Amino acid sequence: MEMGKRKVIIFLAIIISMVVTSMKAQDIDKQAHYFAGGFVGAITYNFVYEETQDRNKALLSSIASALLVGTIKEIADSQEQNNYFDGKDLLATGLGGLSIGLTFDLINKKNEKRFYYYLIANK
Repeated sequence: MEMGKRKVIIFLAIIISMVVTSMKAQDIDKQAHYFAGGFVGAITYNFVYEETQDRNKALLSSIASALLVGTIKEIADSQEQNNYFDGKDLLATGLGGLSIGLTFDLINKKNEKRFYYYLIANK
């Protein structure tokens, strides 16, 4: 992915994160979903990156796992009486996975560059 597109994606993730976390007290549930998605995304990103050393696979896995867990949770919620599948909860969970995945991706990108320059400097 070229740098311009990456910056746009990061900018949008930050803006969406700010919107999600600045909701009123009645939307504490959305914040909980956001942080749960971030937690699941962080665990998944670390596991996939450790196994594959591929930032793209780790990022996609981070987002996909957050969405999968969010979907399962919403399906379980919809089975309860007087409850329903809430797409906004699923969105908040997915955004949590996206933001932590992008953050980890940027950190790993920086570390890869440092490692690369270290190898070249020592030749």
